[in-house]
Amino acid sequence: MNADLKSVDEDKDRVFAKLANEVKAMEDLQEGIKKLENEKDSLQTESEKYTGQVQKLQQKLQIMTEMYQENELKLHRMLTVEERERLQKEEKLTKADRSISLAVEELSSYRSATGHTHTHTHTHTHTHTTTTT
Repeated sequence: MNADLKSVDEDKDRVFAKLANEVKAMEDLQEGIKKLENEKDSLQTESEKYTGQVQKLQQKLQIMTEMYQENELKLHRMLTVEERERLQKEEKLTKADRSISLAVEELSSYRSATGHTHTHTHTHTHTHTTTTT
């Protein structure tokens, strides 16, 4: 009977040791789960923060793109107006050159017809330069 009691005690000790190991393993797993849940919450908060930043940056990019396009159109219109004005000025200068040339020719013809001659011949040349911007 003593041997049976000893065997039962050994079995009991083994069962309690196994139970203690199982309880310790369960506590370790619960602690690991808590750590992972905390890490998940932290990562989720960080993700939401970055998602908000991404949305703000996308809105900023959209606004800047629209502003760039508006400025591009405005500059294109200004350039078109300036080019038209430059062409009009150039046309006026060309007409003025023709008028001056005709006036010089008429004056020469008039002098020749009336017999007025000068010892010095006056010539008039009018040049203009245009700059393209």
